[in-house]
Order: sequence, then structure tokens, then C-alpha cells
Amino acid sequence: MRRRVLIGSALALTGVAAGAVARPCLELRSRVQSARALNRSGLAYEQLGNRTEAVLVVGDSTARGAGAARPQESLAGRIGAALPDARLINRGRDGACFADVVDQLRSAPALPYRFVLISAGANDVLQMTAPAQARQDAEQAIALAQRLAEDVVLMTVPNVGHAPLLPWPFNRFYSQRARAVFERLRGLGERPGVSLVRLFYDRPHDPFAREPDRYLASDGLHPSSDGYALWFSELRRAAPHLV
Repeated sequence: MRRRVLIGSALALTGVAAGAVARPCLELRSRVQSARALNRSGLAYEQLGNRTEAVLVVGDSTARGAGAARPQESLAGRIGAALPDARLINRGRDGACFADVVDQLRSAPALPYRFVLISAGANDVLQMTAPAQARQDAEQAIALAQRLAEDVVLMTVPNVGHAPLLPWPFNRFYSQRARAVFERLRGLGERPGVSLVRLFYDRPHDPFAREPDRYLASDGLHPSSDGYALWFSELRRAAPHLV
């Protein structure tokens, strides 16, 4: 009889544990679907300019500007406003990892680029790319970008774990992964012609963690218009000679 009670208790605890894991998994699935819907809305910012100077933007959904209220309020849109005479080409794609950025750069037209901006890394974190592989892919992307322009801007991976999209325990796990990828990437900013824009911060120093309602879009993952304004200010701080 006692054995039956113990087995029954063990099964009950197993059921509780399974439910505790299943609930955040279901919650995460729902939130990811919402984020994907936001990704599909809106157009990537581009501008014609006078064609004597150009800027190439490549990367993931943040290169496209997912989360901004208007394309003009995305990172690319703010670059365009700062350089109104420049042609701006945007090859950003939803879900892109650094390996996909390599393909974007290979198909980019050869123009007199002022600089190439790479905004990627978050999907390498979310899609479980090994940090060493992310570094290798980023190096290849930078090498291709430097064939197109003397100056390359690398927007590094933010602390994805701070995104409200990710419930416990996923937030802690992805924060650790984001740190590992960032640590692999940060040395790339020491290369000639490469300006690295740091976006990864621990929670006490991360504006996106302190004020998520202001700096994050409704999906709890992508930057809002204010979030992209913050990114642009960091870009200007890291590369004042370009914007």
C-alpha cells in the first residue's frame, strides 16, 4: 500500500513538473507567433538619394525595422534622415543569422558605399548557433562588406534574455547565450575600418530592461521607435565620422 502511495505521489509530482514546463513553452509559442506577425508588417526603409553616395544595410528584422511605428523611425530610416543625399539599400530579412548576411552581401550591388551596416546576431542566439560559428560567420560577413566599402558598422547582439517575449526559464538561458555570442564578437571592433556598436548590457545598465514599455515594441522582442532612436544614438557615438 505504501509503495502505491509513493508511486502515486511521484506521478503527481511529475505531472506538476511537466505542467510547470509546459506552461512557459505554450506561452513562448504564443509570443513568438505575435513577434512573427509584427515581422511581416511594414516595409524596410530605403531611399533613392542622389546616387553619388550610398549606404548598404544588411541583417535581420532589426535591419528591416520591425517594431518601429513607421519605416522612417527605424534604424535605417534614421540613417537616411542623417544622410538625406545618400542612396540607402536595405537587404535585411526576418530571421537572418550571420550566415544569411553573407548571402545578402554576395548579392548586393557594387556602389560607392559610404559604409555597410550589419545588424544581426539575435537570431544566432535564438536559433542556437554555436558562439564560435557565429564569430566565424560574422568575420566572413565583414570581409565581404569591406570589399564593398572601407567602413563597416557592426551592431552587436543585444541581451535577448531581457526581452519580455521570453518567459522564465528561457530568459535566463538566452541571456547567457547572448553574452557568449557577444564575447565572441566584441573583438571584431578592433579591426581597421570596423566600428562596433555595443548593444549588450547586464540588466542594471540595459535601458531595454529598465524601460521595456518605452524601448520595446508590442511583441516584447523588437525595438520600438524609441528603441531604434537609442540604437542610432549608440551608432553615432561609435562612428561619428559616418553619421
